[in-house]
Amino acid sequence: MNQKYLVGKILRPRGLKGELKVQILTNIESVFVNLKTVYVGKDASSTEEFKVQKSSVQNEFAYLFIEGVVSVEKAENFREKQVFVEKEVLAISDDEVLASDLLGFEVVDFQGKKLGVLKSIENYGGSDFLNLGEQIEIPYEDEFIMETNMSEKKIIVNWKNLPEVEV
Repeated sequence: MNQKYLVGKILRPRGLKGELKVQILTNIESVFVNLKTVYVGKDASSTEEFKVQKSSVQNEFAYLFIEGVVSVEKAENFREKQVFVEKEVLAISDDEVLASDLLGFEVVDFQGKKLGVLKSIENYGGSDFLNLGEQIEIPYEDEFIMETNMSEKKIIVNWKNLPEVEV
């Protein structure tokens, strides 16, 4: 089975006919245009496949009509669940990388000293940060990231430009 990627979180029903209001959790909003299939569940390991009858994006939210969900009561069963799609639906180019593809990469400084392993990528509104745990976060910006080596699963950072942190 193909890997599933988180793209949204169902907030609540919209209207009386079963439409779902979805918080978009991806910067590829176009994924919700002409969407045919979604996987819905509490997490990626417990999803169920659903056919999408209609989807749209309005005011930074996506709206979905899922086959068989025709009332507000049925739509209530989807509240707070996550929406996943397969990678092919994301329509990313060959030179683009998804944040989830970088998790587990070794993070080293420009001299080869291991700083940690990438645990998550956080965004606090201004930019993305590489979270290595142990309260180490590195801004994912050109002045700090020297190289992302996909074949070696390694991210090389310019540690001199970073604030002082005990490693």
